Amino acid sequence: MKESAPTIERAYRVRLEPKPAQARTLSRLFGARRWVWNWALREKEAAWRADGTRLTGIDLSRRFTALREAPETAWLSALPREPFNQTLRDFDRAWGNFFAGGRSARVAGGSAQSSRRGSRSTSAGSAWCRCRTNGAASSWTGSVGSGSGSPSRCRAGCAR
Repeated sequence: MKESAPTIERAYRVRLEPKPAQARTLSRLFGARRWVWNWALREKEAAWRADGTRLTGIDLSRRFTALREAPETAWLSALPREPFNQTLRDFDRAWGNFFAGGRSARVAGGSAQSSRRGSRSTSAGSAWCRCRTNGAASSWTGSVGSGSGSPSRCRAGCAR
């Protein structure tokens, strides 16, 4: 049996410094993602309690599309759809892990991929931001996050 070569793992620390308008948009997006997570939790629990229906991620996505078109939640239509799709996928995976006893079994409390601390913001959505790595500033357009819930590196390449 062959031995595999050792794997080298690297992490990059990136600080985003969005402009005030970008910070407001990111703040709205993070709040909306949390709202969608809690909405999905309410929908799933209500369907189960009502008649034992098990909603899938596809069912939630269809209901969310109808929700975005409703007049009382039209504010969701003003934001990009992909972060909400990722929120629903994360929710569906967390729900399954919770009942399977798997890791990341945290359902209530929001998506692990969106957080906001002061002026440092991370999300799995797309944005234009200024990145500062090791004192050198650069600009990019792309996704933030590594896909594993960790905001440690930028997929757009600014941290390389």
